[in-house]
Amino acid sequence: MVENNISIGNMIKSHLTSFKIYKIGPVIFYSKIIFLNFFIFRNYYKTLTQVRNKQFPVTFTFRNGQSVKTTDSREASLLLSRCKGVTFQEDKISIINQEYNDDIILEKWKDSVSVKEIFMDNEYEALNVKDKVVLDIGANVGDSSILFCRLGAKKVIALEPQLEFFNRCKRNVSINGLEQKIEIINAGLDDERGFFIIDEKTDSKEFLFKNVEKGIKIPKMTLENIIPSEKNLVLKLDCELCEYKIILNTTKEILQRFEMILIEFHDGNRNLIEKLTGVGFKVSILNSRFTFKRKYRGHLLAVNQIIQND
Repeated sequence: MVENNISIGNMIKSHLTSFKIYKIGPVIFYSKIIFLNFFIFRNYYKTLTQVRNKQFPVTFTFRNGQSVKTTDSREASLLLSRCKGVTFQEDKISIINQEYNDDIILEKWKDSVSVKEIFMDNEYEALNVKDKVVLDIGANVGDSSILFCRLGAKKVIALEPQLEFFNRCKRNVSINGLEQKIEIINAGLDDERGFFIIDEKTDSKEFLFKNVEKGIKIPKMTLENIIPSEKNLVLKLDCELCEYKIILNTTKEILQRFEMILIEFHDGNRNLIEKLTGVGFKVSILNSRFTFKRKYRGHLLAVNQIIQND
């Protein structure tokens, strides 16, 4: 990765954001849940004390008698962050929102690390997907693809290379009745064709996988391979560092086919911004933070000025 791949101004803002997230955020979180969850759980004080002391597993019992067991702080945090329209069960989550054209159901919600970010923090609210064709790169368990459809996307092409996530994506798409609108491809995006080789035993243990000598072959595809002939295209790119190879090595002609591009960057953003502005996009930094791994991470939104001005 390019050294110092971030401007000084964005670097300062990222550190301020990180302080808010990691220092101020937990205080606000615990202050909120003390008041918001009192009338939701029967065993409220006991469970809250257990969570604070990290005495897992912790079983939450709702006022209606239903109970859900959490095994770590992340699961408990998600349950305590519940918002209006979200129903938790032991093995699945149901999400209702007046902006959706139907409910969203996801299985194994405890393993889905992006539920809070996507559905509660509205990570993709800057994307206008209504009546668009969306390329969802890094579809994971299908949560973002399903969201795009519920927000009115005409079609979603979802790429997910890791087998366990790919299979869960297919299952979630199926239980939401979206097989005709979401095309799921077990492949990874790269700047050249070929294959990844994945160790089946370690696959999906982390989001960033490594090529191995022996294992399962997963196709590499390029944007040029998968871009459809339709107009009104939107690209969501969350592929754990592949964003740099894809954006920097894709031609101007291919990139300009997209009306909007939303990128999760994992190690700075200066080179991404320079490339996209150079081919006619207006780029906004939606968020950026300095992580514990000493990386600058966040999201960029690129809007095609040529299409916008037509």
